[in-house]
Amino acid sequence: GDIVRIEERFHNAEDKVIFRRVYRYLPGTNPVTNQTQIPARYLWNLKNPVLLKAVFLGLNKKNEAVLEYKSNFGIRYLEIRNKKLIINKVPVRIRGINYHENLPRAMGKEHFQLIREDMQTIRNMGINAIRFPHYAPPPYVVSMADSMGLLLFVELPIWRYPEPLFKNVHLLETAKTTIQNMSRIYG
Repeated sequence: GDIVRIEERFHNAEDKVIFRRVYRYLPGTNPVTNQTQIPARYLWNLKNPVLLKAVFLGLNKKNEAVLEYKSNFGIRYLEIRNKKLIINKVPVRIRGINYHENLPRAMGKEHFQLIREDMQTIRNMGINAIRFPHYAPPPYVVSMADSMGLLLFVELPIWRYPEPLFKNVHLLETAKTTIQNMSRIYG
């Protein structure tokens, strides 16, 4: 049946519900915004990258879930103040590295495991930020970094283009589409 209500839930790592809200769904209306206070222990940070699970259910008139969406995420409030990065009210000193996936060395090994090992090595070196120059990493890399307390800097794959090229409508449309896709994929 048709969706008449939306249920939102946030679960902690032990799957305990820490936030729940149900509201009426009116097709064609603007999305509902939500502001709530989440205890500080559930906020993501570099030393303790807390990930929560969001569950969104579309409920019909019989209160049955006819649509379900789940996603893991970390709550962050970022700001730049006096040329300093602040995450959830904590100043952060960025110690970063450029990273290119080295596919040839993956011969005979699981690619996913190699990326995990690389990120763990990076983390163990005291580095807290990874720059992916000229390409966007796959979503599983973003999730992996998120779970390890690593910041990511992702660039549009357009660099060193001569300035006149930026007047090219096709290039600008491609860049716009890439930004929209990155926003959709990474949240």
